[in-house]
Amino acid sequence: MLFQKEVLIKLHFSTISDTVGIIFIIVAFMFERPEYLNYWILFTVLIAFIGPISGIAIAKGYFEKHRRKNI
Repeated sequence: MLFQKEVLIKLHFSTISDTVGIIFIIVAFMFERPEYLNYWILFTVLIAFIGPISGIAIAKGYFEKHRRKNI
């Protein structure tokens, strides 16, 4: 799956792995510093929303670039 030629499939995989990886790191910090649990939960929710939105923005830019190129 890593050697797909389609750019959007690569973007999808990288967005998922980045988001899940960062969430796992934040969960590890939750166990390390439980006194800041409210902040860690807030960061986790923000990352869960920001990761996919950034992937959508990159995909939209990719489509816009190639749409102008073909016209």
